[in-house]
Amino acid sequence: GDLGVAPDVLRRLAGERDGEGRTLLVCVLEGEEAPWEVVEELLEAGSPIDRAGGPRKEAPLHVALRRRQERVAELLLERGADDGARNAAGETALEVAHSSGCLRVARHLEEVAAARREQQMDNIVRELAETERKHLGYMVLLRDDFAAPMRKELHVSEKCVRSLFGNIPQLCGVAAAVLERLDTEVARPVLERRVSGVFLSLMGTLEAYVRYCEGMAISDMVLCVVKDNEFMRGWLDDRKRMERCEKQDLDSFLIKPLQRLCRYPLLLRELLKYYPAGDPEQAALDDVMQKLNDLVGRANERKREVDDELSVMTALGGAFTFGP
Repeated sequence: GDLGVAPDVLRRLAGERDGEGRTLLVCVLEGEEAPWEVVEELLEAGSPIDRAGGPRKEAPLHVALRRRQERVAELLLERGADDGARNAAGETALEVAHSSGCLRVARHLEEVAAARREQQMDNIVRELAETERKHLGYMVLLRDDFAAPMRKELHVSEKCVRSLFGNIPQLCGVAAAVLERLDTEVARPVLERRVSGVFLSLMGTLEAYVRYCEGMAISDMVLCVVKDNEFMRGWLDDRKRMERCEKQDLDSFLIKPLQRLCRYPLLLRELLKYYPAGDPEQAALDDVMQKLNDLVGRANERKREVDDELSVMTALGGAFTFGP
């Protein structure tokens, strides 16, 4: 149970490799059955726990499992060995454990993988909800801290405000509805959540994003007109300095609806990866992603079409008035 090597010498040898790239720990595991105390001594001396080597490109955990040294494998896992690493054959520790008959370790790794998968699913759904909450805050800010005072306090023409902000008030309602349903799902046990239902039930409502994107080209042109006015330029700079604006200017907020729409399928694609094949939610999420990608495609297409028609905006230059 002891290598019989002075500690300072062992520390120097712990990270060395042989001609095939194997560390001392891997070499010990490749020999006769290694007492777990020896493995522990090597780990204490600083032997890399995950460094792979040899023709099979195996990490110590792979070697221990291939040689059916379950107690050693359990020690390596306790010490933080990476169970997701793959050998030259592309096998993970779980696959090696199954093929070598290390059933106790295999069961443990399956439980770890299931818990990790569940945690990842939880993280993604919570990210969906929290980023939706932030997005709702941005939409409310556009409505209440930009559009409303421009209309009521600065007496900017209604035509200008509508052209600049489009259907932002409607998007406030859309974001609130999405958030309410996501919060309901977050409150459920992870494996009982049905995020697909949130989006399927609101797919028609999400069409409001396409309508917003149709007006983005006009909004961009109106914003240029607004910024040409010295008074309005100063007012917008004052808005930017407000704490809740996070030092972002109006341009940054006006692009957020399109960014949010594009973000939905990306997050759902991440969530989809953690559902096992055959799970009903997997097929439902795939359907939702296709529908959302169609929305994104149509939103971008309508934006491009209106970009091509910007010449009509030349007649609007004198339609806006600014002032306190």
